[in-house]
Amino acid sequence: LVPTSVTSTIVDIAVANDDFSTLVAAVGAAGLAEVLSGDGPFTLFAPTNDAFDALPEGTVTDLLKEENKDKLIDILKYHVVPGNFLSSYVPSGDVETLNGDSFLVEVVESSVMIDDAMVTMPDVIGSNGIIHVIDKVLMPPADEVVPPADDTPATMPETTDAADDTADDTADATTEDAAGDADPVTDESSAGASGLAVTAAIVAALAMVVA
Repeated sequence: LVPTSVTSTIVDIAVANDDFSTLVAAVGAAGLAEVLSGDGPFTLFAPTNDAFDALPEGTVTDLLKEENKDKLIDILKYHVVPGNFLSSYVPSGDVETLNGDSFLVEVVESSVMIDDAMVTMPDVIGSNGIIHVIDKVLMPPADEVVPPADDTPATMPETTDAADDTADDTADATTEDAAGDADPVTDESSAGASGLAVTAAIVAALAMVVA
């Protein structure tokens, strides 16, 4: 018998295994089947159906939509490392993936961890690469979200009723002060002028009687 490492690509191996049906559907929707069937070599960290089922409800359905194709491609490429890496030779530390981001590889006791996913079946050899089965779907680092700048023009605080009342009271007090500060000399002059006018009128009337 000819081993699968000679006759089957990593895509062929995934298609032949029912545990990878969701992964295969995703690869097809992303248009990556031809790429991952090429010469490679590729090391694929392959999530099982259970790994996809563990995602929040509706996530897989949403990712398979045409409008989310770019996001799906980005996620799937995050599961692929260029080159052949057996589990015993997977380098520890940050490893760059096919999408340009890096995931963290750690050896914890006898287990290999990829970010927070565990390799449950290592070293499935294909003609163009190697598959390591993992128990979680890997997610690329989220881009930092910068809050939009606040373009709302600054406004002065509204005047409160209390402030209005204070202003009115101040105006009234000012008017009263002005009235109280009137010049008493001016008032006396006005009173004197009125008295003289009355006296002159009386004198004129007596002169007419005498005549």
